[in-house]
Order: sequence, then C-alpha cells, then structure tokens
Amino acid sequence: MMAYKVLDNIFFGKEVPLYNNGQMHRDWTYVADIVNGILATVDRPMGYEIINLGRGEPVLIADFVDFMQRLTGQKAKLVPAAMETADIPYIFADIKKARCLLGYELRFFVKEGVERFWQWYQQAVLDKGKS
Repeated sequence: MMAYKVLDNIFFGKEVPLYNNGQMHRDWTYVADIVNGILATVDRPMGYEIINLGRGEPVLIADFVDFMQRLTGQKAKLVPAAMETADIPYIFADIKKARCLLGYELRFFVKEGVERFWQWYQQAVLDKGKS
C-alpha cells in the first residue's frame, strides 16, 4: 500500500507518515512476480510446504519514495513519524526454497515495477478523475 499512498498524497495532497525517516528496508515485489510464484505451486503439487515469495532484495524506503517522486516530477507530502513499536527496520523474503522447489525467478526489478505501477495509476486513477 505504500506505493499507492505515496502517489495519492502527491496528487491529492494527502499526508503520508514516513516512519523512521524512511530508514527502513522493505522487499518491494511486483505483483506479477508473486502471481507467477503462486501459479508455479499449481504446476508442482507437493503437499504441505511453507514457501516465501518476494523479491529477496530489500530496498530502503527513503530510496523507494525518492524514485517515485523523480518518476512523477513532484514531491510527496511526507510527515516524519516514529517507527511503530511492533515494526522492524529490515525485512525481506528468503526465496531460496521458492527457487529450488518452484523454479521461481523474478522478472521485474523494483524500478520497472514502480514504473509499471505509475503507468497503471495514471490510467486508473488520474485519467478516471478527469472524466
């Protein structure tokens, strides 16, 4: 939801809290990569297994937001906020098992995923608001 919230606050003036000044890492994964991982489980019935799907490459939130701002050419209304007590500063998926059991391979880098999301957002949200 972070990507959507950042774009919404850029275009509709909504504030978004930037926890810990964006100094937290997250594993941004393009939805098509997750869908491909889920579909791979259908092709390989193996009983009960716990398999992580994600990118496996954490990105600093501040860098993610900065890339979105550069992509749109506009600044977000970011409000500094303390990190939530239950939150953690560094998280990512360990996808070794998915690669081994499912042949899971990522097709989209973070920047490409954000660019595709930005294209969708322009059509689904911004263009819809004009009509």
